[in-house]
Amino acid sequence: MMMMLGGFPFMLDTVPYQNLTRSTGWNWPEQQLIGTTPALQFTGKTAEKITLSGMLCPELTGDRSSLEALRLLGDLGKPLPLVSGQGLFMGLWVIESIEQGEDIHFVDGTPRRMTFNLQLKKYGDMMSAIGSALGNVSRIAQLFG
Repeated sequence: MMMMLGGFPFMLDTVPYQNLTRSTGWNWPEQQLIGTTPALQFTGKTAEKITLSGMLCPELTGDRSSLEALRLLGDLGKPLPLVSGQGLFMGLWVIESIEQGEDIHFVDGTPRRMTFNLQLKKYGDMMSAIGSALGNVSRIAQLFG
C-alpha cells in the first residue's frame, strides 16, 4: 500500500499514483505605511495541498472503478484521515477535485489508458486549534480567578 485516505488504499490494484506534490505556504499580508514601503505581517499558514497524479492502464494496473470510489468519497463532504505507506498519520484531508483523462480506446469506447490528478487539501491543524483554544480558556480563567 502506498497511502490510505479514509478507507481507500492507494496501491497497484486501485489508483497507483506516480507523482506526489505537497504544497505548503504562509500568509504575509502587506500593511500599508505612510512614506515608506509596506510592512509584512505573518498571519499563519495556508492550507496545505497534496496533488497525486498518474496513469491507469486497467489491463495492467489500476482500476477504473477506483476513480469512481474516490468521487464517492468526495461526495461525502467529510474530512478523511491520510496515512502514508510507512504508517505516518498526516492529519485530516478533504478531496478538493479529481481530474481524469482517457485515451487509446477500444472499439467500444473503453479507454486503455487513463490519466488522473487528485487534489487534496488539509482540513486543518486540529491539534494546534485545540491547544490554542485551551490556552485562551486558561487566560480567561486567570482574569477571573
